[in-house]
Amino acid sequence: MQARYRVTITDHDYHYTTYVAWVDATSKNQAIVKAGALAGGLKAAREQHSTGGLTDPEIRLEPCNLEEYWEHRETAEVQS
Repeated sequence: MQARYRVTITDHDYHYTTYVAWVDATSKNQAIVKAGALAGGLKAAREQHSTGGLTDPEIRLEPCNLEEYWEHRETAEVQS
């Protein structure tokens, strides 16, 4: 069964950058993986230089309604 999620990923960098992705998935694990891939692509595109190491992000998973999902479908954004 498909469910829609709003996934918030907080990267513990100097600015505690927060990425938000809206995904459709069959499990919470799949939702986290899809959102991580979207946020990772966005992060890689935004990075100008290496931070010298990887950080462990904090991930929060929240169910979202159908309208919110369709408005943001399979996208990620940065909320600083």
